[in-house]
Amino acid sequence: MSGKSRRLATDTATSYLRYGIVIIVQLALIPYLITNLGDEGFGLWTLTFSVLGLLSLVDFGFGTSVVRFTAEARGSGDVQRRNAMLSTVLVVYLCLAALAALMVAGVSPFYLDLMKIPESRQDIALPLLWVLAARSIAVSLPFGMFRSILFGHGRIGWVNLLQAGGTLLYAGASVVAIEMGGGLIGLAWANLAAFAVENLAYVVTAMITMPDLRISPRHFDRTLLRSAAWISAAQFVVTVSSLVLLRTDPIIVNAFLPLSAVALYGVALKVAENVLMLIKQGVNVLGPLAAEMSGAGRKDDVRALLVSGAKYALAPAVGMAVAALALGREGLVAWVGPGYGDAAGVLSILMMSVAMLVPQMVASGVFSMTGQHRLTAWAAFLSMTVNVAASLILAWWIGLPGVALGTLIATVLVDVLVVVWLVRRAYGIGYIEYLRAVFVPAAIPAPIAYAAIVGMKILVPADNLGVVLTEAVIGCLLYALVFMALGIGRQERASLRKAFSRE
Repeated sequence: MSGKSRRLATDTATSYLRYGIVIIVQLALIPYLITNLGDEGFGLWTLTFSVLGLLSLVDFGFGTSVVRFTAEARGSGDVQRRNAMLSTVLVVYLCLAALAALMVAGVSPFYLDLMKIPESRQDIALPLLWVLAARSIAVSLPFGMFRSILFGHGRIGWVNLLQAGGTLLYAGASVVAIEMGGGLIGLAWANLAAFAVENLAYVVTAMITMPDLRISPRHFDRTLLRSAAWISAAQFVVTVSSLVLLRTDPIIVNAFLPLSAVALYGVALKVAENVLMLIKQGVNVLGPLAAEMSGAGRKDDVRALLVSGAKYALAPAVGMAVAALALGREGLVAWVGPGYGDAAGVLSILMMSVAMLVPQMVASGVFSMTGQHRLTAWAAFLSMTVNVAASLILAWWIGLPGVALGTLIATVLVDVLVVVWLVRRAYGIGYIEYLRAVFVPAAIPAPIAYAAIVGMKILVPADNLGVVLTEAVIGCLLYALVFMALGIGRQERASLRKAFSRE
């Protein structure tokens, strides 16, 4: 296996392994939190994270600039320019952290009424907001930059290891906080402490593995700030769109329905979000590779990466969506209790949205790293607008499922149709060619896997979480086998063997 192929395979494998740990922790922790906090308590926890998720907007996309310029410096050897760029971004982050703190302070006097917090929870709602805001402001903005530095410098394995450790630390600290009677506030402090330790580890690791790293406000450079700002502005729009998908839905639900409905929607959203993040682990490693190919003038290779990356990322997303469609109700009941079975319809809709979003994720990663970030930004803005409008209208009309349907409508109209047009414009890939190469191979195994899971449910009722997971895994494995057999051509198999064979 070549060095680049080995690195890509290792980075992808460790990314999936790390997020596998995240999913296992979520499977164990969420039912535990619901049991100990109650539906309203968990709903308030979900709502607070959704509100504070909007604070990540003040990053303004500079994280992408950090990754891109660090990766470029690794190839060019221009360490001085890299250090100046990172120092410039650090100053920006410190200013943005101060701005975010002022935003939270400005919202606080109106927060309880604005979010319709029940009287029984008003005494802890604001302290909870501020503790978790400290996590999102004081820790995430300045120190999170070092995670991007490690990622851009090719230390993705280290990032995955540290994130896995941070996840396990958070899980343990959460249980200790709850068992000691800390409630929501204790849980928030545990979350803050674990996140601080994880981010401090990024700083230490970056300093150790990059001895020539020098970051200081004294190196601030206005010219470099302008260069970073153009890239960051486009990425900011993409980030806004992602937050609309993952963070604003609970806020919309809260506007039309009681807090218990937020908890119901939050559980389904958490499953969909974890699947989306799992798929992103493989997609994220494509960006630096695309930047390297583009820098070398290998446009045909970037074109091939764009198509094959979307195809191989879409397949597992569709497979998991099929499993959710077939086992959603049984899985939610076995996982968090009978009262959450009604979220199965929402879960199915959100999982379809996640699957349809995958090609846009791949295109966004490739475009952002090859100087075509404006195309992605335009599509992301359109998706965000359609999503919010459709979710608000449908939530008022049909309630809880309408919020999820709004997301699906935006995903199909924009993240599929518009992105296919953008791919055609940028790389000359026709509509039929793209649909045939990306969507058809992923669609072929879907009905086969669905029928198999339904058959297993008839033979062995999915009445506990072990059976649900077993049948879901078997269904996904069958999907993968059919995909490999019918979705990958002979020439493509030969190319894959060649790419991962020893030189």
